[in-house]
Amino acid sequence: MAKQDPFKVAKDLLAKHGDNIVRSGDAMVSDKQEIVSVSPLIDVNIGGGIPEGSVVLLAGDEKCGKTVTALQICKNAQDMGKNIYYLNIEARLKSRDLEGIDGLDLEKINVVSSYREDDSEGNLVQSKILSGEEWLSFAENFIHNDPGCVVVLDSISQLVTERQLQADIGDVTGDGGFRLLSQFIGRIAPVVVVNKCIVIGIQHLIANTRARPGQKTKSRSGGRKIRYAVDVDLECTYIQPWKASSAEDAEQIGQRVNWITRSTARPIPPGRKIESLLRYGVGLDKIAELISLGKSLGFIKVSGSWYVLEYMQNHLDVLGVDEWSVDKKGKLTPEMSKLVQAQGEHKAHDLLKANPLYLDCLQKDIYEMLGMT
Repeated sequence: MAKQDPFKVAKDLLAKHGDNIVRSGDAMVSDKQEIVSVSPLIDVNIGGGIPEGSVVLLAGDEKCGKTVTALQICKNAQDMGKNIYYLNIEARLKSRDLEGIDGLDLEKINVVSSYREDDSEGNLVQSKILSGEEWLSFAENFIHNDPGCVVVLDSISQLVTERQLQADIGDVTGDGGFRLLSQFIGRIAPVVVVNKCIVIGIQHLIANTRARPGQKTKSRSGGRKIRYAVDVDLECTYIQPWKASSAEDAEQIGQRVNWITRSTARPIPPGRKIESLLRYGVGLDKIAELISLGKSLGFIKVSGSWYVLEYMQNHLDVLGVDEWSVDKKGKLTPEMSKLVQAQGEHKAHDLLKANPLYLDCLQKDIYEMLGMT
């Protein structure tokens, strides 16, 4: 039997719905997608970042950095000109969180919240507690009407239906929020892809009281349907203090957030373990994470307490010199040492912070080595 041309077979469909309704697999693969960075250590383990048209899950225990990570993604998306809608479902988003992300434009992040308005004497004028139905209607509206936007649901575990809001404490109302989320995902999953949006759902871990030996002692709150649509799924397994030094009394400057990848948007096996560096007042610390990668990949040489930016040998134009100057023993000359050497990781961090082009070169070299450009 003679093979048919698929596009001739589908000509009636094409005439009715448009030429783009049927595309070849090659055309899909050739599509260029914008990628939103999370942080260097996360990016290298999920294939470069989060592609537009993705559903993302950030799951974990309380105070493990889920909100900060979501806001860091928002900041990076802002840098690319994307609009941000943050649905503050739990009403737990604080000014501390917003101000703690270096570079986040607070005027350009749109926070949706339940509210109360009082007059000058403190009397109630109006108030509104949003139901799960209303939260998801807002999210759906943004996804449909603002292509390329980022929508954060904080959190999908706390969606409460109108019926549950109206019920008395102790009334059995079922898991209405889970059913709402299931319906929502079914409706918006294709729209997210077509409109090239990014939807981030924050999800709680709760005790699995029915766990048997060998089974997980924690499970996710918020239903399972969203996991069928998820592209990037990160689960925080534990956190550790990040201190300024190894001294016992050293000040804690942040958290080491340990993630495991459950799925990624790239052909990368799941189960990768990642330690991202969350610095208080900064967010996910790009400089510290690039230093970590630079050391492990050989771009930064560490000898004792000294850090040498070896990769800058390939960027002499950025240094403003004609050659990599060393003495007869192969040690850096004093002039070169001032440009590319620092004592201790803290001063190496300061050196890169003071020289953004050095940092750009480091990121470029790392990403090129790992095939992420």
